Amino acid sequence: MDKTRWEPYSHALLDELIVEYRIFWQNACKLSAQIARTLPSLTLHDEKHFFSLWQRADVIAGPNYLITPLEAFVFGSAILLHDAANSVAAFPGGLSEIQANVIWQDAEADWAHKHEHNWDEKIPNSAQDEILFNTLRELHAQRATSLAWLKVGSGPEERHLLQDERLRHHCGEIIGLIAASHHWNSSDLEKLPKFKGALDGMPSEWSVRPIVLACLLRCADAVQVDQSRAPDFLLALLNIRGVSRDHWVGQNRLSIPFVLPEDPKALCFTSTKSFSEEDVAAWWVARDALAVADLELKKSDELLRDLRLAPFAIDHIRDASSTERISSQILTDGWRPISAEVRISNVSHVVSMFGGAALYGYNPIVALRELIQNSIDAIQQRRKLDDDFQGSITIQVEPDGDGEHIFIIVDDDGIGMSEAVLTGPLIDFGASYAGSTLMRKERPGLMARRAPRIGRYGIGFFSVFMISSDVSVTSRNFDSGIDSFLTLKFKNGLLNRPILKTTGEQLPGARISTRVRLRVNRTTFDKLRTVSFSLKEYIVSLPEAIGALCPMADVDIFVVESGRKMNVHKRDWHKGDLTSWLLSIFPGRVYIDAFNDKERSSLTNTLDQDYDGVMGKMSQHIRLICDTHPQFGAACIIGSVGYSLSTVGGLRTELTFGSVEEKWSGVIDHVPTGATRHVGPILAPADALAKWASLQAHLATQANFAPKTLNLISSTTSIFAGDITDTIRIRINNKWRTAQEVSDILISGEQIFCPIFTLTGYPSIVDLQYTVIKEYLRVLRMDISYFGDKFRYKCTTLEHTPSSALDHNPDRELSLFDIEPNGYGLLDILITLCDRRNYTLDISYMDNHLFATYVGKAPGKLGLKKPYEVRGDAMRLTAYDSSSQ
Repeated sequence: MDKTRWEPYSHALLDELIVEYRIFWQNACKLSAQIARTLPSLTLHDEKHFFSLWQRADVIAGPNYLITPLEAFVFGSAILLHDAANSVAAFPGGLSEIQANVIWQDAEADWAHKHEHNWDEKIPNSAQDEILFNTLRELHAQRATSLAWLKVGSGPEERHLLQDERLRHHCGEIIGLIAASHHWNSSDLEKLPKFKGALDGMPSEWSVRPIVLACLLRCADAVQVDQSRAPDFLLALLNIRGVSRDHWVGQNRLSIPFVLPEDPKALCFTSTKSFSEEDVAAWWVARDALAVADLELKKSDELLRDLRLAPFAIDHIRDASSTERISSQILTDGWRPISAEVRISNVSHVVSMFGGAALYGYNPIVALRELIQNSIDAIQQRRKLDDDFQGSITIQVEPDGDGEHIFIIVDDDGIGMSEAVLTGPLIDFGASYAGSTLMRKERPGLMARRAPRIGRYGIGFFSVFMISSDVSVTSRNFDSGIDSFLTLKFKNGLLNRPILKTTGEQLPGARISTRVRLRVNRTTFDKLRTVSFSLKEYIVSLPEAIGALCPMADVDIFVVESGRKMNVHKRDWHKGDLTSWLLSIFPGRVYIDAFNDKERSSLTNTLDQDYDGVMGKMSQHIRLICDTHPQFGAACIIGSVGYSLSTVGGLRTELTFGSVEEKWSGVIDHVPTGATRHVGPILAPADALAKWASLQAHLATQANFAPKTLNLISSTTSIFAGDITDTIRIRINNKWRTAQEVSDILISGEQIFCPIFTLTGYPSIVDLQYTVIKEYLRVLRMDISYFGDKFRYKCTTLEHTPSSALDHNPDRELSLFDIEPNGYGLLDILITLCDRRNYTLDISYMDNHLFATYVGKAPGKLGLKKPYEVRGDAMRLTAYDSSSQ
């Protein structure tokens, strides 16, 4: 620093600042040396980095840029602190202090989400380095604000990082803010004071311009991406791999920047060595780093000029805005980089294609479901910030006045949206606020609190444009003033850009944080209330449609229609009698209308049409899958079909009733398989499902259902690995027995013979009727009732009786009678029951075994003649006393 610029009386003060800075420098070098120990994959943050930042700042500011001695001290101190907290040593409490910070907890949650890790299980130790890296990269700037006060040792050995108490006390705060500001958005730099005066005893002209110093630090840090950060020997020594290696190689190949006489306002970079094809990723790292530096220089220049502060000599990176031109300076070998990024030229067209009917199918209820889902997510996020908060959603219908359109309004009192969210993740197709960097910045610790969320893909909001082109979203952060709302308005769907309004549409009172308003025509409104039953459609009321749409939503939902407010779904739906809940999600009007429809689908005939009887049995047998996790669902196994509902996040995928795909009744939540919300695996863990299914089997046994119904229930129960020992019914010589009774027969010394047959690879126990006609497979679809009473049994015969006489497809029911043990079938049960009494079940096979003679009359197509010997492949079951072997 040129001392001749200042009056002689200030030389002593200047020397004092220099001495204190040298001490600060030495201490900071020792602290920064710990960065390589904590984060070895980072490029250098050592003493050489400090020198380089001073050198780059000198070039950027230019030879004629005057800074005061106090500014030099403050700026130099900010250099020492800005990255120093990238080590555990920068935190007095060490790793424990870092792990207690919400940023670490957010980083843990982010890691768990990205790796689909079960949050109930401990994060593996192998993930700690990654979590620490991500935490410090986000936390180090925040820590820089107070790092000047870092002290080590105690008593006489106590030392501060910034040793001089006066400078620490009066300058430590602004030094910390400038150091931290290198991690801020450039628009936030104006939060810094424009000027600060000198300290007592210093010349008054020794004032400080924090914004100037912050801009200079940002620019110097941005352009310090050359080989001084990644020296050859260290690159080879550390053997860096993966993405970090690309950063090291990218910087290692960049020369020290310089200024060309013909372009004095630009900083020029060249490569010291060409990038081969193996180093393509490293080349792009270098190119992108220069593009970031170029942008930083331009933004700083714009800010300084806007504030009427002296701009720097350098305001851009030469050719950084052009991939083709920069490649003439950052050389390649055997390949040529081109600006061929994957991009979307017509964004609105893509969103229309993949954010609406093409993704979800033209089902208008999807749009309303996605809005409800967004509201639920917002409410659950707010609950994580306020333990006493409940939250609710209100859906209103208002006439437009033209007689042809109505307004659908969805209000919620969830977390709300800032301007950054309204103009960012909400309308960024494929982006989601949940788990984003923006959420971690606006709501530190929220991600770590693990708010459940249904939305994952960032495209649900765009489904509203399936049904409306006139859409407005009014919102504010729930903890901001009632007048802080903003409105994002789409007047012509996705064909035009939305506008952001600060006046006009207001939120109805202090409780509401977000309102979405759609204008739809009446035909669309009718389709919103249309449900499907066995391929036919029926219109219901809006409260009925919403109640059926949200069977297990974790929030109270109200509908306001014709001035009447109705609670169509309760958050505590699972408490008390579930009968009214069942009636709301399986509305009798829909089922009864479908059953009485003279032109009903043939599929309807396969359903149990005793609606009241089914509802009665469901009310008696329905139970939560898990008492402590009602979100898993509530269901029963009663042998009926057409009364099952699969949901995702408590919401059904579409308003379709009468499904025969599942053999259980009620509602069970599932994991989504993709953005379309198609159901995947059941959400509940296997042990909870097994416990619930076992209870269902027990209830069915207590209810004295018919044997065939009990076997239907047993087959469904077995899917969930439930215990069916007391439920399954077995036919021995045409008489129904329990599994315990069958094991008693075996233990008494009697042998049991089972007719078996293999169809499509599934060896199973069958019935004798099937053995009679097995050679006539072409007539298996004949309507032949069982004629077992015409058999004269020659041995103790165990038969399987399917639900229909000739239904021997390898379905779930037949799997109970598979020969190969599978953990829950008949043989497994008999083996277990025998073992409990110290007996071993022996299984052997026989061919052409005589089971019985047939003495009845059979259909002529079978060509049977009396007496007909019923012979076939057999499985022989024999129980031996294990203790005698």
